[in-house]
Amino acid sequence: MKTTIKTKAGTEVVNTEESLNKSGFVYKSLVAYFDDYLNNHASEDTKSMYLEPCEELYGHSYLSPEGAIEMMEEALMEHLEEGNVRHCTTKIYYDLDFEGLIEA
Repeated sequence: MKTTIKTKAGTEVVNTEESLNKSGFVYKSLVAYFDDYLNNHASEDTKSMYLEPCEELYGHSYLSPEGAIEMMEEALMEHLEEGNVRHCTTKIYYDLDFEGLIEA
């Protein structure tokens, strides 16, 4: 299914059955959302789990920012498919539990 998503940087048509273009507006908006959350809202433990250069921290596996962004992308595409959303803005991100995915 194709959906048009308007971001602050521009508008992009995405196919919910394919991966996002990593140089596209929507992917970059997910990266910006992740960076903002991590730098301004996440707990110190969560920041450490993404930013520390170790394999294990406090008994938890090290998490990669790329993996978190991939989970956010999957959640977004699933939400668009299930809701049959054809046009939206990045405000739809607030309908999703991206924080829960990042804090996992």
